[in-house]
Amino acid sequence: MDKIIEKLGLSPKEASSFLQLVTLGPSPISIWAKQAGINRSSMYVLLERLKSQKLISTFTDHGILHAQAVPM
Repeated sequence: MDKIIEKLGLSPKEASSFLQLVTLGPSPISIWAKQAGINRSSMYVLLERLKSQKLISTFTDHGILHAQAVPM
């Protein structure tokens, strides 16, 4: 898995957060941030980077933004 992440050009923080989301499954951003050990405002920046790489998608459920890893 490390080689795949390396080829994607993710920073260690991005890679760790992405793998945390894979483990969690579809989750609210606040839960994902807490589990990844990143403050929520920083997580939104990271979320945009991962979305631009098409590694995650987002959806809203009951007015709360969620993220999920795309199937590989």
